[in-house]
Amino acid sequence: MLSRHIVVVENETLLRDLLAQALEANGFKVTTAANAADAKRAWQATDPDALVVDIELGPGPNGFDFAEYLQRTSPDVG
Repeated sequence: MLSRHIVVVENETLLRDLLAQALEANGFKVTTAANAADAKRAWQATDPDALVVDIELGPGPNGFDFAEYLQRTSPDVG
């Protein structure tokens, strides 16, 4: 069975880790990112099937900014 890959983008460490653990426990491969810049690097390095993105990511671009970037560059992503 091919495992689906998800990137979790969350600036709060505890919540990011909990989301990753829950997804991994359900058979997903997970990469995490703490901000939009890390998410962009993770996206380019892994080519995931989907992303879980927090809206408020601290200083810098927020989750909406990152989602707009993905929509422009990779409209097939969930």
